[in-house]
Amino acid sequence: MGAAAAIAHANALGGDFVYDDGLVLGEAPFPQTLANLPYLFSPEKYFPDARELSWRPTVTLSHMVDLAISRDAVWHHLANVGLHAAAAVLLFRVAIGFGWGRLGALFAALFFAVHPVACETISVVTFREDLLAAVLLFSATLLVIPKEAAASPGRMVGAGALVFAACGAKEVSFAYPFAMIAAALVLPLAPGDGESRGARLRRWTLPGLAGFLLFFILQVSVFSFGKEAGDLGWVGHPGGSPLSAALTMLWVVARYARIVLFPHHLSVDWNPAAVSGLADPRALAGLGVLATLAGATALLWRRSPRAATGLLLAGCFVAPVLDIVPLPNIMAERYVYLPLAGAALALGIGAEALSAGGRRRAVLAASAVLLGLLAVRSHLRHRDFRDDRTLWTTTQRDCPESFRAPQMMGRFVGLEPPAPEAVRDRAAKIRERFGERKRLTEDEPERLAFVELQVEAKEREIALRRKGIPIAPPWSPEGEVGEMQLAIALRELGEAIQQAYQGYDFAIHHLVTLEDEARTLGATDAIGTIVSLRQALSDEAFPLRQRRDGAWREAIGILGRVAARIPKVTRTRAYENLSACHGLLGEMELAREYAEKGLAIQPKHASCLFNLGVYWQKRAEDEGRDPGRRQEWLRMAEAKYEQTVQADALFAPAYVNLFELRKKRLPVPVPGRAEGPQGPEVRDLLHLMREAVRVLPRGPDGRQNLDFQRRLGMELSERKQLGEAREVLRAALERDDQWADGWFMLRAAWHEPEPDGVRGDPRMALEIMKEAKRRAEPALRKRYDPDREIAGLEAGIEALDLRRELAAQPPLARFFGEKCVWWPADKSGADFREMLRWLRDHPEDVRRVVRLGLAFERQPDYEAALDSAKLALEADFVVAKASGAVELKERLEAIFREDERRRRLSSDESPVPEKLDEARRLEKLGRYDESQSFLDMAKKQDEAEFKRLGGDEDYRRAWSRRKQRELAPGR
Repeated sequence: MGAAAAIAHANALGGDFVYDDGLVLGEAPFPQTLANLPYLFSPEKYFPDARELSWRPTVTLSHMVDLAISRDAVWHHLANVGLHAAAAVLLFRVAIGFGWGRLGALFAALFFAVHPVACETISVVTFREDLLAAVLLFSATLLVIPKEAAASPGRMVGAGALVFAACGAKEVSFAYPFAMIAAALVLPLAPGDGESRGARLRRWTLPGLAGFLLFFILQVSVFSFGKEAGDLGWVGHPGGSPLSAALTMLWVVARYARIVLFPHHLSVDWNPAAVSGLADPRALAGLGVLATLAGATALLWRRSPRAATGLLLAGCFVAPVLDIVPLPNIMAERYVYLPLAGAALALGIGAEALSAGGRRRAVLAASAVLLGLLAVRSHLRHRDFRDDRTLWTTTQRDCPESFRAPQMMGRFVGLEPPAPEAVRDRAAKIRERFGERKRLTEDEPERLAFVELQVEAKEREIALRRKGIPIAPPWSPEGEVGEMQLAIALRELGEAIQQAYQGYDFAIHHLVTLEDEARTLGATDAIGTIVSLRQALSDEAFPLRQRRDGAWREAIGILGRVAARIPKVTRTRAYENLSACHGLLGEMELAREYAEKGLAIQPKHASCLFNLGVYWQKRAEDEGRDPGRRQEWLRMAEAKYEQTVQADALFAPAYVNLFELRKKRLPVPVPGRAEGPQGPEVRDLLHLMREAVRVLPRGPDGRQNLDFQRRLGMELSERKQLGEAREVLRAALERDDQWADGWFMLRAAWHEPEPDGVRGDPRMALEIMKEAKRRAEPALRKRYDPDREIAGLEAGIEALDLRRELAAQPPLARFFGEKCVWWPADKSGADFREMLRWLRDHPEDVRRVVRLGLAFERQPDYEAALDSAKLALEADFVVAKASGAVELKERLEAIFREDERRRRLSSDESPVPEKLDEARRLEKLGRYDESQSFLDMAKKQDEAEFKRLGGDEDYRRAWSRRKQRELAPGR
């Protein structure tokens, strides 16, 4: 049975987290750590953080354990498949204990194991409640079935504890005592055991009843059904009348019977319309199915009490979800999981009866075919749960009346980041539309493309959400929830439009600066082009501002209507979003008012606390002319952010804002000075950055997370925490290998010694630069010269090796000693004369000195390189010449001659014409800054001579040519 369940549902392991998994396993703070175990019995902590409406400690504990083991979806699905397989095995044992034959028990367990109705409970990790309830209830049943259980207090207490735990998994377990009463009364007594029906009734029911009553009392008195009733009191009965509700639930029972017997059409969201009266054909169908099931149970009570018991068990476990307590979902496949076990037991008795009279082989063959078809259907059904997109696309296709399908499709359409290919294509169109804009910044078209695609995605999400609201069931809160989600989507649309608007605004400011420079230079043609481009960008940006404000205003209107209709316990979210929208529009007093209204309902609501922090921070920035008041408001903002992270440890924006506030109070680290996190302020700052990296979203759109990871790496490097800096910088570069500064900081983190004196690894630094050149050469070319950096590192390593080799020789160890570092430690004449005397006795080491000179040339350290070349030639001219010392000496002397010429030209000894000639030569080479410096020197030295020789004209022409080259297309 376990193997059959595992095989039939094996492809569930390939599914992602779907449906409510992201809410409970990703967003809910409570299950994220086992440190919250003591709070399982704390209503104040459990309900806000576990994302549960009622107290379900068993299932919450299971999620905590799973998340502690692994956050991979495969493990969570594996646990669900394992629980289902265990439930199938336990059902077989229960059937044997109840008196089923082996064939009937086997058929019942296999039917339950492979049935596709169980797919929803298995594939959605957060629907594990029914799996846990089944395993615990079946285990409790096995403890009390044997006659000797009455004499074993341990068995009875254990059974009660299991029932208590099952009630903590799901409230459907409340039906267990009544199911056991039905089984004890209907099942025949075993012949010859001498036990009365009353004794069996007490043994089978008292433990379950005790566990149920204990849990129920705790639920009502301590953990309060009010937590759930606050939301469910919002839910009405289908149709608005008891008759309509009863007829609707009869139709639901008929559909449950159909999906158990003929599971060809399945859906995760059934949204049946209410049955209005007895004239409705669905009412007649429901009455017919109910009459058939009731008649079959009555008929079988005498002829086959075991089959009747199976039907009664199914009825007991389906009754709690038949609108006894109003539920937002009046029908769901997961509600049939435990009733399916009862139906399987009844069908097992049927298979056992049919196999009598020589038909065993035929029944076995038919059963194998039936079970095989069910297993195939289960395999196909699990494909629908591969991811959210597949699940809700399939649901909308198979169940057009589904309200949630368009809502959920809108949700993942809005959350899904733009594909890189789409960003590239849109960026190309932006460059084509504003061709000269690429002169501003290289990455601006990509940024604008990204935010434009985000805006379009939000618009598609809003269209889908609008489509779903009219078909929401009127008796449930789904309509109000849908409107609230629509308002949130409108708020996020405004934020996305704001990003696009900021991008255009940023570009316009660049153009204003460029226009000023062009006017200074008198570049008339460039001015006209810049002005026309700025006007085009302004025309594009103006409608964005109107759309942004319109989206926020519409969101405020929807939220105001919803807040007036929903119960108080759920009104906080409306107030939170009203506060955010007013804050985005700059209406800070209204933002504060709504945040305080939300906190009056839930004093520890993280978003409302954060909005208050934003209010005080914004007030300090806008109105804080008095330094004292400004500091007071900033402290209030900081306090609200601290309360936010205490209320929700995963609230990422609070960490970001706290970091920004506290960063301004810290002194900037002095380059070259080791500053470890000795002070509490520095430790706090680094802690905030680590927490921000931990809690910020990482997915394909995790730009802010990557930005904070980079900033953490830079901060650690500046504070000389090089060990951790290496890890953080490497992780950031794995996510974006075009980050040029990151490669150089990572190289420095390996090159520099740490504060505790531990040396870096120069060879690792060299490998990092080679890897940087391979993976990020375009980005490096814009900022640095990687070839020169690599040559310098190779030279440094070669110099280090050579000096260590030389230092190993006894005569030289005295003056090199511990100075075997990258740069020459001591170039005094006495040291080199002593080296020369030693080299005359060891001519074979002349080559080493030449190699050392070549290494110093690449550093560059020309003086040490020339000294090395001269030393080698004096020691052994033939060997040194063969090693390249002559060429090295000539190159270095030419460099020094050129330096001397430049020094002479820069002095007042050089006449003005020579300075002008040098300026013209440098300008032709494209060295504009140096050219300008010689022009300035010539003009300062003798302005009259400078003008006579055409210096002013040369000056104007040089700058004109420079600007024309910089502004030329393609540069």
